[in-house]
Amino acid sequence: MDESTRNFIIQFAMGLPGLLVGIVFHEYSHGRMALHFGDPTAKASGRLTFNIASHLELWGSVIVPILSILLGGSMFGWAKPVPINPANFKNYRKGLFWVSFAGPLANYIIVILSALGFALCYHYLPSSFYLQEPILSIFRQSVLINTIIGTFNLIPLPPLDGSRIVSSMLSFRGQQIYDQIGRYSIIFFLLLIFTPIGQYIFLPPLVMANSILAFFLYLF
Repeated sequence: MDESTRNFIIQFAMGLPGLLVGIVFHEYSHGRMALHFGDPTAKASGRLTFNIASHLELWGSVIVPILSILLGGSMFGWAKPVPINPANFKNYRKGLFWVSFAGPLANYIIVILSALGFALCYHYLPSSFYLQEPILSIFRQSVLINTIIGTFNLIPLPPLDGSRIVSSMLSFRGQQIYDQIGRYSIIFFLLLIFTPIGQYIFLPPLVMANSILAFFLYLF
């Protein structure tokens, strides 16, 4: 096995736990919050579950994570969106806001727990323990990956969660106008993948992730 293949396998293995936990918890949180506000659509469709198989999709859960590593970045991806019907919300605006924000919030919760796990293992696992390095790498990758996923989803472009958060603050007419931006979102995503713009988009969350890790290391 050549060195590049070995490095790819190691990076994929170290990043996969954080990615799977992140994207599944992200979608579950959308569905759970929707149920709280009166929309049972996710539950009725069998998506209110932590079963990984119920949430994965070929493009976002397999192809993009592999490509993100091959292109030299941190692992990135998404799960199949949980079906939501805002018309069922008991309070439309409040429901739309919190259901949309629940996904990124779930990722940030994972970031905090992963950073805590990293710090505890760094300080209290003996260096002689043969799994110390892999465990630290898994926690560190989880912090990086979930910071990126959570922050990326807050970008206010349809169909990302950030756009629905903005929509919850607009009038009905304002929502209609704002939703028209969605037709141009594909241009942004293509620029993100095939130009250096992506480096500038993902740099702030990477800096934030490293700062969070440093903070938790300092606490202990």
